[in-house]
Amino acid sequence: MVSFLLPVSPGKRRANPHFITAYFFHRILHNQSDTYALPMLRALIPALKRGARIVVNDHCLPEPGQESPWDEKIIQSMDLVMLTLLNAQERTAGEFEDLFRRADSGFAFKGVTRPKGCRMSIIEAVWEGEDFGGAAPAPTNDKGATEA
Repeated sequence: MVSFLLPVSPGKRRANPHFITAYFFHRILHNQSDTYALPMLRALIPALKRGARIVVNDHCLPEPGQESPWDEKIIQSMDLVMLTLLNAQERTAGEFEDLFRRADSGFAFKGVTRPKGCRMSIIEAVWEGEDFGGAAPAPTNDKGATEA
């Protein structure tokens, strides 16, 4: 069983500096409220090298009126399903950007792309923070402040 809340081990990264360059979350973060999504992103930090990408494949709520009424209804309905079943949410591009910023200032949000004809989006951030080389960073709270 995989726990997204445990820190990712840098493993053999010291012997192979190109060990992991991307982390892919497929339909993971939309099942989680910020309370759980933030620790998932923070758990990656000890294993991240500068330039590593975090790619999220999830629904991203468009601004009202950007979709056909049918597609907008389906996407908004998924947001309600996440709320009622899991106390979670679908997020807008701005909410994804805020999530990465709150997880750590080392994440640089690169944006959201939605392939034509698809309801799912590709959300991307790049780690531009310190290359920890396996040392765990100081934990931060959900406002980005270092905890004592």
